[in-house]
Amino acid sequence: MNFRTLDLNLLRVFNAIHDEGSTTQAAARLGLTQPAVSNALNRLRQHLGDPLFERGPGGMEPTPVARRIAPALADALRLLERSLGADDEFDPATSVREFRMMVPEALEPMLVHPLLKHTSAMPGITFHLLPVQSPGYKDMVLSRETDIAIFPGHFNDESIRSTHVCTLPICIIARDGHPQYGSLEHFTAQDFFEAGFVVLGDEIRRSIQFHQEAKAAGRERRIVLKSTRLWSILHTVASTDLVAAVPRYLAEHYAGRLGLKVFDMPIPATPELCHMGWHQELTADASHIWLRETIKEIGASYR
Repeated sequence: MNFRTLDLNLLRVFNAIHDEGSTTQAAARLGLTQPAVSNALNRLRQHLGDPLFERGPGGMEPTPVARRIAPALADALRLLERSLGADDEFDPATSVREFRMMVPEALEPMLVHPLLKHTSAMPGITFHLLPVQSPGYKDMVLSRETDIAIFPGHFNDESIRSTHVCTLPICIIARDGHPQYGSLEHFTAQDFFEAGFVVLGDEIRRSIQFHQEAKAAGRERRIVLKSTRLWSILHTVASTDLVAAVPRYLAEHYAGRLGLKVFDMPIPATPELCHMGWHQELTADASHIWLRETIKEIGASYR
């Protein structure tokens, strides 16, 4: 391959197809037509002497060569974007910027949905939500694979800057028609230790739920089901006799549409403090400052 003749825009197309798994979605992300993206992919195939992507049941699947070069190309493009855009001028109404964020599922309605509403008249501002990984989220921040990571607790790394975003008080939910708790006004400590619970099973999401105080009370909850998704927990509670401990804002947001009853915690439960973390090198970036301030403003009503 002759690198001097390579159009660097082809690498942006490669990166978009790799992320989206579709030439159509890549075209939408880049503001191009689908034929233009397909043509760019064909040109890059000729340059690299490899198909790069082949159609499969899950969309455009990368070849071994594509999988090998994708991480380095993504890093290079992010570095180039930040280097060229790291000036003091940023106008969200006219600037073009994709922000990569790691946000726990439980916080999406609280932070991401208002963020999308806030930026609805800013056509150049887009977001890419990355999978929440534990314990690898710090590495994602340190490698700058993510612009922002929002998590309960603290980051505890000298290269990561952070600030408090929101607080998550915890409550109990049960279905309205629950044979034992549906008619109650209060959920007691005895109820808490006798009820069957559905909980989040993975470590990082479990940290936003109540668990330490239950052990401190000298008894263990009766955990019947461990789930991998918060939305599954809400629907499980709505359709079974299990109960759950979830963030209060989320319970109140979905109580009406799912037929849930919301109770105060019957024993002391410390609210979780959620923090936003970013690599220290992004602290002075104008676009990043705008994103942080916007998220802090959204989270202010939950402090």
